[in-house]
Amino acid sequence: MSRNWSRAVSASWALAVLLTLCVSALPASAQTVAAEERWDSSFGPVTLQFLAAPGSAATIPLRGSWDQGGGQIGEIRSGTYDAATRVLEFTYYQSWNNQNGTGRFTLSSDGKSGPGTYSQGSGSGSWTLSRSQPSALAAPAAPAAAPPPTTAQDAGPVPVARPASDEVGALYDNWNRALVGNRPTAATVFRFDQSVLVTRITNYHWTDGRGAPPGTIALRSADGTLFGPWPARGTSGTGGAQNVNWVVEPDVVLLAGTYTVVDSDPGTWSHNAESAGRGFASVNGRLPSAPAAVPDAVRAAIAAQGYYEETWDSDWGLTTLYYLGIIDPPGAQLAVAGSWQQPSGMGACDAEEDYCWGQIDGGVFDLAPLTLWFKYYQPWNDMLGVGLLQLAPDGLSLSGSYTHDSGESGPWVMWRGEPSVALR
Repeated sequence: MSRNWSRAVSASWALAVLLTLCVSALPASAQTVAAEERWDSSFGPVTLQFLAAPGSAATIPLRGSWDQGGGQIGEIRSGTYDAATRVLEFTYYQSWNNQNGTGRFTLSSDGKSGPGTYSQGSGSGSWTLSRSQPSALAAPAAPAAAPPPTTAQDAGPVPVARPASDEVGALYDNWNRALVGNRPTAATVFRFDQSVLVTRITNYHWTDGRGAPPGTIALRSADGTLFGPWPARGTSGTGGAQNVNWVVEPDVVLLAGTYTVVDSDPGTWSHNAESAGRGFASVNGRLPSAPAAVPDAVRAAIAAQGYYEETWDSDWGLTTLYYLGIIDPPGAQLAVAGSWQQPSGMGACDAEEDYCWGQIDGGVFDLAPLTLWFKYYQPWNDMLGVGLLQLAPDGLSLSGSYTHDSGESGPWVMWRGEPSVALR
């Protein structure tokens, strides 16, 4: 696992980098193992030992190991599985190169795959778990205790009429007509089971009819990626009260997963007992018309050599994408890694050679809305970020944007001479 990129990148080299990744074997522990599971993975067989029976609690502690081959046994020292978010994460140790790191995976709805990532001192990348039978982790978790009722501190009617919308419909909506108070006591969290285009989000700030100066609204995914924040505009509500509805129209494609609404002014954000203390939010948008199929050429290449390679020109340099595996069959999502050659002198790249090499990992190409999402790393300025691009109907271009962790963002466009395999 390394962030050092050679100039002569090839498919076999990228594969070798991925196969040098690792996770670790168990420390001695007196804790009792309640259950054990074996998984295949992109870095060798993985054994997970659960210290509580899967389904017995919302959070299951775990440990384990994996066999990377050649006598290299990785040690999974401690970790947890969160049944609410389906996120499995752990710390690991690799004795052969004295590397500590972390792994984070999201279990598919059928319990048969877990696309994810690793991160350690020398770099980061994609790591995918898979098994032929559903994991016991996919069983429903024991119900959590209901949250205590909240007290309405700022009484006011919730407006019955929604702001005008020409969208297909509500993807999530927890508004209700009961009296409301300020400052939510629980996070507003929801899950999409497939990719969606979010076109509008409306949060409610009643504050006894006074409203609140519009701030910003954002969405945070389960892995911590922040979408937004987007500046909100205020609209009126019951009795003409000003700025009680905060509205943003992000037009952003989100992959299947769990998201939390982030409001810039929780002190005036409305909630009540009926919303379980969660801030009022209405999320509108539309779903893909129908699921796509993974192209036969991609399936055959992955089966034969473990990846399918596709090369694109881009406004940040020649880009190579590796489609590494199919996520959540029979869905149509591909795990993605890759790289790009950013010419010296472009952006912050100031290489002695002709190019700086950027790293793409932890990505997903969703073939239903034809959307590519990935994380990236720029070693020349130690910058992490996220790319989100949409495939054109003719398959000849991917257009979208990048967002650095620093908040800087801008356009990112890729193109090629023949249609992407995604349309075949």
